[in-house]
Amino acid sequence: MVDCNRAGVPLAEIVSAPDLTSPAMAREYVLALRRLVRHLGVSDGDMEAGSLRVDANISLKGPGESGGERVEIKNLNSLRALERSLEYEISRQRDLISRGGVVARETRHWNEATERTLGTRSKEEAQDYRYFPDPDLPPLVITEGFVESCRRRLPELPDARRRRFVESLGLSEEEAAVLVEERGVAAYFDAAVAAGAPPRRASAWVRTEVLRVLREERRAVGAFPVLPDTLAALLQRVESGELSTTVARECFHALCTEEISLDEALRRFGGGKPSSEELEALGRRTLEENADVVEEILGGKDPKGKKIKYLEGLMMRALRGQETPEAVRRTLEALIFKK
Repeated sequence: MVDCNRAGVPLAEIVSAPDLTSPAMAREYVLALRRLVRHLGVSDGDMEAGSLRVDANISLKGPGESGGERVEIKNLNSLRALERSLEYEISRQRDLISRGGVVARETRHWNEATERTLGTRSKEEAQDYRYFPDPDLPPLVITEGFVESCRRRLPELPDARRRRFVESLGLSEEEAAVLVEERGVAAYFDAAVAAGAPPRRASAWVRTEVLRVLREERRAVGAFPVLPDTLAALLQRVESGELSTTVARECFHALCTEEISLDEALRRFGGGKPSSEELEALGRRTLEENADVVEEILGGKDPKGKKIKYLEGLMMRALRGQETPEAVRRTLEALIFKK
């Protein structure tokens, strides 16, 4: 019997140089590699499904030594397995060497249940694999010109995109790292900013609201119902103070769950802000109903601003989030202190 379940599926094998010096560094290397293949559309990089697997080679050496025997841990199917197996193998080899033992050159398997590596076979020399040339396969020559033409056709790679987000858009390294993890999410954010969304606010919304919906509903970003320009229009209103964050989130939720336009969502959730006269009238009523709190504020008994924050909360609830906290506080302070 021949198992042909992978027939016709191309295999790319990438061999790193022996310059990774810790399990954490090996994990970061594989993370970066997964981001790269996903951005290039080469693979979905799903380790558990078998799209990406790791063989980890490790050898220990002391100061001035050339290096010990190489041990290979085969077919690791998760980042956790990669890191934990290397941690265990370092401990195993160090303990063996300290007791005067010799590390055998072998292939080992990681047992997830026991969190131990187990020997499977000794490492063969090249000739033991019984390779033989296939006369029907001519040599494949890759020229420098071909490599350069491929390089020119590459899209913006994850590290370059992350640097641009930090240097040009003012995001933090942490914010940029989350956005570039998935190519589609990074492209969605880019499109929202290009449509006029403030970069920092767009970053916060994509990393929280957008990713939350994608994960909860197991959607691909390409099927996300809120288009980047719609999100940009919503966030522009929040940035200008025309819309509170509370109302914006209600609109966003409706856009995600219903076939509704942004204008319809704004009309439904009262996107129209109260006039200055309406805001002042509500402020006066709030102060009249809480005269004892006002008296304590005027008497200097609110050094940390908790009491005025309480009044602000009452007004925000009455307004159902249709005004910004800053505008409500300004109104209260003007009325209390008669500015």
